[in-house]
Amino acid sequence: MPPERNNKRRYIREEYREPVETPEQILRNSIIRLGDLTNFDTQDLQRAARVLAQRNDATSIIAEGFRIGVTEQPYKIPFYSTLLLLLHQPTHVEAPDEDSNISNGSQPIGKAVLEDFWKGFQGFLDKQAWRELRLCIHFFAHLTASEVISTSSMLSLLQSFSTVLDEPGVSYSRALKAGLCVGEGLMRVGGVLHGQSPQAVAEMISSISIFADSVNSTKALVRPLMHIHAMDESNVGRYNELLKSLLVALQQSLALNFSEAATVFPQPFADLANINISGSSPFILPSILVPPEVIEIDSLDLGGIVYEEVKTPSKKDELPQYYLSLFDNEITPDIATPTGYCLRSAICDVVDIFEVNRKECARLLLEMPRWFTAGTFKPKPGIILPEREQIKYEKAWQLESTIIEAILSLMLVVPESQHKPVYYFALITELCKLSPQTVGPAVGKSIRKIYNFLGDGLDVEIAQRFSEWFAVHMSNFNFQWVWKEWVPDLSLPTCHPKRTFINRAVQFEIRLSYHDRVMKTLPEAMHSSDAGVMSAQPPGPEYDYDDSSHAHHEVAQSLLSLLRGRSNVNEVMNHVETLKNNLTESGESEHRASSLMRSIVVQSLLHIGSRSFSHFLNAMERYLSLLRSISTPDGKADVLEAAGDFWRRNPQMIIIVFDKLMQYQIVDPSNVVAWSFTLRSSKGNAAGITTAEWQLIQGALDKSIGRVAISKRRLAALRKEDDDARARIKARTDGGANMDVDSEVKDETTVELSPALATAVKGYSTLTQDQKNTLARVLTEFVIALRPSSFLIADSAWDKRSHWGQAEWSAWETWGWYRHFLRAYSPHLRNYYTSFEADCFEGLETNEATTLLKKLWVTAVGQD
Repeated sequence: MPPERNNKRRYIREEYREPVETPEQILRNSIIRLGDLTNFDTQDLQRAARVLAQRNDATSIIAEGFRIGVTEQPYKIPFYSTLLLLLHQPTHVEAPDEDSNISNGSQPIGKAVLEDFWKGFQGFLDKQAWRELRLCIHFFAHLTASEVISTSSMLSLLQSFSTVLDEPGVSYSRALKAGLCVGEGLMRVGGVLHGQSPQAVAEMISSISIFADSVNSTKALVRPLMHIHAMDESNVGRYNELLKSLLVALQQSLALNFSEAATVFPQPFADLANINISGSSPFILPSILVPPEVIEIDSLDLGGIVYEEVKTPSKKDELPQYYLSLFDNEITPDIATPTGYCLRSAICDVVDIFEVNRKECARLLLEMPRWFTAGTFKPKPGIILPEREQIKYEKAWQLESTIIEAILSLMLVVPESQHKPVYYFALITELCKLSPQTVGPAVGKSIRKIYNFLGDGLDVEIAQRFSEWFAVHMSNFNFQWVWKEWVPDLSLPTCHPKRTFINRAVQFEIRLSYHDRVMKTLPEAMHSSDAGVMSAQPPGPEYDYDDSSHAHHEVAQSLLSLLRGRSNVNEVMNHVETLKNNLTESGESEHRASSLMRSIVVQSLLHIGSRSFSHFLNAMERYLSLLRSISTPDGKADVLEAAGDFWRRNPQMIIIVFDKLMQYQIVDPSNVVAWSFTLRSSKGNAAGITTAEWQLIQGALDKSIGRVAISKRRLAALRKEDDDARARIKARTDGGANMDVDSEVKDETTVELSPALATAVKGYSTLTQDQKNTLARVLTEFVIALRPSSFLIADSAWDKRSHWGQAEWSAWETWGWYRHFLRAYSPHLRNYYTSFEADCFEGLETNEATTLLKKLWVTAVGQD
């Protein structure tokens, strides 16, 4: 190494300094980092309290530390509440040094800290930051239990949130979040509040119960197990709905005087001696009024016609949330019990908050037993407990199984998980890396449990997400899985959910690796083409005109030579026209010749671009005019058919190519929808769609909706610029003389729009109509495909599913995607309820299938 380079590195190393914390940061971080040391005990709380008690000049900084700790580290709340309890009692400190900033007041600073903390709570309330509000209520509940906060004011606080549930027309999202604030607060301090006012506590629980019963109809759209013959049926023990679980846990707590849930939370103040707050009166929480829900209305004035659209809540928040149960209640806690609900809630909060740092989240999850009472979770393997403590762990739960069940439940929520699925994938991977010996078996058991659910009607979207996670997880651990366990299932019909899962998971693994690598991990029984697991060839293109024996081989080769030579687009277009005329002269009809040339052009372009994604984009962009010339209204289906045939061995590339064809406006989203529902031999000529087709439909829907959203933003910006320009002109005309008096208002509707704004208005109207057409086409195709499927809805049909064939399983899967379409796109479907109702459902014959189609439709659009 040259000397000067070595000196440079030494210089950089010596110059680097860790950032120095200011005194305020040191004070705040001392609260945030409370309990981080593994040997933390109650004596550390007392030492921290003695230091903080002397800083009555920095109560705002101390309160900020508490706010951050409570809302970002909720598992520490029992310890934070004890620390504030110590700050709330009278203090007696020694005189400080003359140069010190520490005061010598004996007045406790707990009240001042709480007052400042409340200001932060009020800020969360104004912003309707529901998670932070709920965690602050946890904090207040623990403080109420230790008599720092008055019981009556805590009761009043929960009642204020309870009134949200009784608001007329309250949205599910708002009511759920308010209900969680009330219910989880009662879990922690219900016993104290019940002693104060049993009637008030009972009324709050009753409000939750009434609201939970009012949303029963929408549960048919989101239950994890779909039984077409009994959409309203609830499989108790296999999954739990969040709000219903909270209600059942509260009712059990009420029967037990709220004693059970409190047992899992540590009570550090009980271990402290000489706690005396008799000299300080309890803090009274101020009265609050929960701000009303903000309903935003988009209003666009398009050439004198005003379009108004109510902004609906996100689709992930407006439907009930169901969690799968993967283990027995002896292994993981039942979420519908007070203890189980509190533990699951604590784990889910950590997963949610630490989404920004999966490694830290995994570490904290494995350390969760530190923050609960001893005996909640089983000790780590290899730890030998004293005999006197073994009795505490007789009914303890398995930590790793509890964590994995919670994460997978969050990941598999429909219609959409709170965070992107890849976060949950990565989090489970980090857990396995930190503790492979304990987390690995829990993951394996979870996979087997969910796999068994596939044969019991597991939702199609959940099955799709499960297959993606399975493939990603296997790719992170050398693709090691006991595939031979599933070899007996190869005797099931090829369209059975278990068979389709195996095939889909292997396809995903190949995408993440390569064909031969994955083939080596599978047992011999899965190698043959009859097994239907994977093809003998890697996924690749199929150029139909490459075979010299093909009737149109020479025609395709002549075009291919021009494309390879990067000939001018006009030259190529002329050559295509010549080839089409030659086909017509050889006896082909005009329609047949045009269709053949579309197939040859599209497949030849894809063949040129099949080497890489950049080759594909270059080929498309160079010959964009050629593609647009052949994609006439009658020819768009031929373009899609040719592209689908070319990539028939690689479904992923079909999705990519179709997306680009829509992006360059070669085809419309409604064309992709129509192609997806077309009968073809790959689906056994059965009506309906599979997961592969649904992904194409979803891409088309998202494309049309995304275009409208982009156009709307652009239109709003241009409208603002136009209004500003008019205001400036008016100000110059008036000279500012009549700004404060009424003047004659000119009719602005006669003012012509700017060229850019006029173009944007026209584009927005066109895109909005395209979006409506795409949604209508999807709904219509589902109705056409499913109305003959009454044979599936009989009670006896599901019990005989072991004898189902292609037609039955295809119809069942199509029902699943219809249900997912309604719940995922319900905010957009509501905007066109009247027209869709008339166009798609009026005039249908009455049978079991059409009745169920209409029932799910009216439920999704909120007209039940």
